[in-house]
Amino acid sequence: MGFYAEDPLSGLTIGQAIYEVALMIAVLRWVLCLIFRVINDRRTTQSDETPTPEPCSQMTRDKDSILLLTTFGEIKERLPETEETCAVCLSQLSVEDEVRELMNCYHVFHRECIDRWLEHEHENHSATCPICRAPLLSSSCHHSSATCLPPPQPSWAVERLLYLFGDDLLPC
Repeated sequence: MGFYAEDPLSGLTIGQAIYEVALMIAVLRWVLCLIFRVINDRRTTQSDETPTPEPCSQMTRDKDSILLLTTFGEIKERLPETEETCAVCLSQLSVEDEVRELMNCYHVFHRECIDRWLEHEHENHSATCPICRAPLLSSSCHHSSATCLPPPQPSWAVERLLYLFGDDLLPC
């Protein structure tokens, strides 16, 4: 009475398919969590073995050499698409305002605002841009008695896993 073609999925119901897909996702998630913990454990043991660097005593000199002091008008002439709001105080930047331009990410802030931000961040030993969190002072922080290392950054794999799976992978 006609042709009979055997369907390989004919014995598989929708409920079974959903169950198997959910099981595969759970196993994949477990494997990724295990990988994340191994990477995190390695980073922790490596940081325990290395001596903790002393904080830099040249914070103000580094800040003045890395963060250029200028007016917002000069920056606006050079980069017309520059954001006109200070992200620290949320006030408009006017043409005559003294501002600091961050050299690694080119974000602009009121001089007083970014100086206050950096003083607060320096207490936590992590001077970063208020907008993009790029490290600011670690690259030029060198003197004879202490070495300043940037805080350990997670690898690209860890960043990617956190992006894909969120806080579920973080240890409790």
